[in-house]
Amino acid sequence: MIGVVAAAALTCAGALILGQGACWLCGARTWTFLSAPVGLALLLLICAPAIHAPGRASTVAVVLLVLCVVGIAVMIRNPAQRPRATDLMVAGPALFMVLIPFLASNRAGTLGVSFDNDMATHLLWAEAIRSTSVASVTSLDASYPVGPHGLCAVLAQILGVRVDYAFAGETMAVPLLIAWTTVAAMRRASWPAKTFVATMTSCTFMVVAYYGQGSFKEIMQALFVLGFAIALGLLMPGKARHVPAESSGRLRWVPLGLIVGGSLSVYSVTGLPWFLGTLALWLVLLGARSGLRLPSTKAMLDPLRASAIPALIGCSALAVLAAPQLGRMARFYTANVGVGGGTGVPINNLGNLAEPLSFWKVFGMWDIADYRFPAQDLFHVGMFVAFGLILTIAGGIWWLRKDSWTVPIATGVATAIWIYSDHKQSPYVTAKALVILAPLVMLVATRWLVELDRSESWLSLTGALRLGVAGLLGWAALGTSVEALRIAYVGPTVHASDLRSLRPSLGKAKTLFLGWDDFIQWELAGTPVDQPFLGYPLMPFRPQAHWTPGEPLEFSDIPAEVLNRYKYVVAPRNIAGTAPPPNMRLIRTTSYYEVYRREGPTPEMRTVVDGPGPGAFLECKTASGRRLAHLNGVAAVGSPNIVVAVPPQPPDSTTRVRIRLSPGRWSLSAPYTSPHPIEVDIRGRHVTLPANLDRAGDVWPIGEITVTRREDVPVSFHVQNTALTMGIPTYVDGLWATNEKPVHTVPLKRACGQYVEWYLPR
Repeated sequence: MIGVVAAAALTCAGALILGQGACWLCGARTWTFLSAPVGLALLLLICAPAIHAPGRASTVAVVLLVLCVVGIAVMIRNPAQRPRATDLMVAGPALFMVLIPFLASNRAGTLGVSFDNDMATHLLWAEAIRSTSVASVTSLDASYPVGPHGLCAVLAQILGVRVDYAFAGETMAVPLLIAWTTVAAMRRASWPAKTFVATMTSCTFMVVAYYGQGSFKEIMQALFVLGFAIALGLLMPGKARHVPAESSGRLRWVPLGLIVGGSLSVYSVTGLPWFLGTLALWLVLLGARSGLRLPSTKAMLDPLRASAIPALIGCSALAVLAAPQLGRMARFYTANVGVGGGTGVPINNLGNLAEPLSFWKVFGMWDIADYRFPAQDLFHVGMFVAFGLILTIAGGIWWLRKDSWTVPIATGVATAIWIYSDHKQSPYVTAKALVILAPLVMLVATRWLVELDRSESWLSLTGALRLGVAGLLGWAALGTSVEALRIAYVGPTVHASDLRSLRPSLGKAKTLFLGWDDFIQWELAGTPVDQPFLGYPLMPFRPQAHWTPGEPLEFSDIPAEVLNRYKYVVAPRNIAGTAPPPNMRLIRTTSYYEVYRREGPTPEMRTVVDGPGPGAFLECKTASGRRLAHLNGVAAVGSPNIVVAVPPQPPDSTTRVRIRLSPGRWSLSAPYTSPHPIEVDIRGRHVTLPANLDRAGDVWPIGEITVTRREDVPVSFHVQNTALTMGIPTYVDGLWATNEKPVHTVPLKRACGQYVEWYLPR
């Protein structure tokens, strides 16, 4: 956990220091929390080209450290450029919120495993940016924006941690930066008011739901759109005297350009509509207002002319910093134009959603923690939705009366983009537009409730009413967000660490992985590894095997010509599975995996009975059995597995089963899926199975037991939990017992009546 928190702290510190330095260069006279989006944008812009830099992540890390040292020196010399500690503390509640998934799981790891395993690819790309050895095996997508991946690689290099911890920390930092960004719009508000609005805006339901599934791109884009709207408001005539981030100098548009550059590093060209739409509508309204107030066309155009050169300088800064990514952005546009409304995602693609999302989730008050599913009580949710809609409309009117247009404008533009996406694009993409809209809506709906004018008082009836409404909104919205964070999965790291330890043994030899793990390419990064199945078949299976998803992968499922392509085979330690072919030599065993080296051609293994299971009895009384028994060849014979069912169980519960075993030594194992560790008790001996969120199918070892007489052996399963654990069930797909008598080969003619795992005819 130290690595994750350190990566988050370094991301936040780097963003605030670099962002403030950029704002200071552009004329900011005092500290501004616009440094949060500006600084993160700078981090991404600098880190995105890391793969092309000599020394890769190490070189970029040195550059960033030097820039941060310069930024710190500016703060030391000029106290006005330093933030107040109380303002930094407004992100305290948001910090607790983003820690909830890790506290509920009682571990550090990758966010969102099994909710959304896209992070498997992102971790591999970050590893490739960090390591030339990995890059020689893994090529990056030539069009995908890789700013976050470059930043992850740099964080991992500086801290000396794994990229999965660095990416989790980088993602954790974004809600905190959103919280601080809202403070830039509330300079005159009290500290409790700032804290309330910052927490509500950064931890609204859709933001934390996507944070909990590790979707860093959407929440980063939400930060940049929010920061752009607030920064644009500081450019309105008459705002300079109120907001210290504003400057009358020619560089005042540069922070806006940097924010857009950060978006391009995350969302590529598909991120531009939010900024272009907000800017265009702002210019139209600004011109219309000037036309109504000023006596001549010349006077009306003067403010726009005064901004022409600063805007051109801002665009130039954007072009220079984004230049290393222009080719990538052009390829992204070319690859995706005409597909799914320009997103590259087919319009009928639901992704990991159960159905298209309701727009009303944008208010953050829902009665089910998993954002992918509809409301359970429509009347109850409808009442809260109406409540949120009224507050948003009232808040929009309040913002406009305060002559603060840009956040309501950005909210309207983001709503229009959602409407367009809802009609023209995939529901999976439309949900992302809802994430970007959510913080804007919450800022509009909450600021007016807690920011009082000098003539107002909390002791008045109006003040007390606003305070009560704010409390009700906070209870309803944050309660939903907490529930969403409590169900967020954090990927276990035990299996990943075991697999990573195999990298030196495998080197760059072609390797086949006979297991269920979406992250295997990252876990064995630097080794060219394939797996048979990843949601769909990736290679041919032996036609006679009739293998189906959810079953263990066996050597006998893969044709010999496929096995012959690989030097190594890595498989889970499944003693209940079939024996390997005779040409596979076991060279290494870890706690959970075995490594086999192929020595010579692989014979074509066949099974007695087509269908599931590691083997079958050779029944020579049947016609097919007699035909097999008369063939020349050998059969691998062993003992059948004994399996008893284990029902699903919630956290902090114990399930007891009995399994009838005959005298001998037995190995116990189980295929299971659990977000929490499982304590297994076998006759008073305790074994802890680590949490496992891989795809169902692999069978994992539990332990051995010696039985001296035929008996029912009691075995209990206790699922661990924490105080924040939600009632997500654990599934143990049976308790398997395998006799430890070694599998041996006999002539086929002597295999009648025996349990045959496979045979080789000659």
